[in-house]
Amino acid sequence: MKLTYTTAELAEELHCDRHKIDSLRRAGILQGIRKGKTYIFWEREVTQALKTLTELQADISNDEAIAETAERIRELEWQQQRPL
Repeated sequence: MKLTYTTAELAEELHCDRHKIDSLRRAGILQGIRKGKTYIFWEREVTQALKTLTELQADISNDEAIAETAERIRELEWQQQRPL
């Protein structure tokens, strides 16, 4: 089991390009730690992000759709944190 991924490794694992990973990171959907010219992503956080995207049936086909998805995720997190 792999514990961390670089941007390139994650892009290969998810069958996309680095630019898609960078877009997801900039939107806040994927959390990465900068290391030199790349980012390191924890496997458990990637798994959680993918689970959330699947549950939302999220469209991440372009930067605009990624931004809308990130907003939906933030709204859901805010609702879950609100006291009743």
